[in-house]
Amino acid sequence: MVQGMTLLEWRRKSNLSQRAAGRLIGVTDMSWSRYESGAVIPKREIMERIIKATRGKVTPNDFYHQKGTDQ
Repeated sequence: MVQGMTLLEWRRKSNLSQRAAGRLIGVTDMSWSRYESGAVIPKREIMERIIKATRGKVTPNDFYHQKGTDQ
């Protein structure tokens, strides 16, 4: 299974703060933080914005894939 990258990985590679990353998809830095930590799975509309902002590097599967497992 090919794994993409997490929001945290993408944000760090992009040298963005949570506030700046949140602005890219139209959410607060608190919302971004919740998505990034995995506390909240983004709704479809937000997920589509994430895919667009990250140019497909972060996908819905990346929110469900746990590192270190084969699932």
